[in-house]
Amino acid sequence: IHRNPYHIMDRLSQYQLQLKTLSVGNHHYEFDLDNQFFADVEGPEITAGEVKAEIEVNKTSLNIELNITLQGKVETICDRCLDALWVDIDVEESLYIKFGKSYSEESDDLIIIPEDEGVFNIAWTLYEFCALAIPICHSHPDGECNAEMMNILNQHSVREIDDDDYRHHDIKTTENHHVDPRWAAPNNTLNTYIL
Repeated sequence: IHRNPYHIMDRLSQYQLQLKTLSVGNHHYEFDLDNQFFADVEGPEITAGEVKAEIEVNKTSLNIELNITLQGKVETICDRCLDALWVDIDVEESLYIKFGKSYSEESDDLIIIPEDEGVFNIAWTLYEFCALAIPICHSHPDGECNAEMMNILNQHSVREIDDDDYRHHDIKTTENHHVDPRWAAPNNTLNTYIL
């Protein structure tokens, strides 16, 4: 997930960090990432949330380090039933920022921002860390998915065939249908292996 944060500055200007004018030393910021925040970011993975964000900014003469802590929960979509699913968020990440000619992401934890502006909008970064904290496979606990959707899913799922079913199907098919000679040897070998 990567997006130039300057694209969302207008509606999320309160998340701008004036890094160039900061004095050398430590600085603390706090943000409440609510439903409006996630709506304004317009990210695809999260539809709502209640997350407390704390950012410790350590500025030196050489670079700027951001230590980010995120705690709360976000709403996404269940992989199985497609209903809303709340996922707990507990994140601690570090990010380094340096000044340069234009915005660029040099690596997962190093961002270059234009020195003539000296401003970093942290909104997308906060969203990104929340989204990355969601497990790849996310679904309700067993028995808590939307019952109607699960019934539909079960009706269209492929039934698993156990070994006995496979043997029976293979023998029946062989008995009732002419087998092309070109496939006779491979089929016999396969049947011997299965049986």
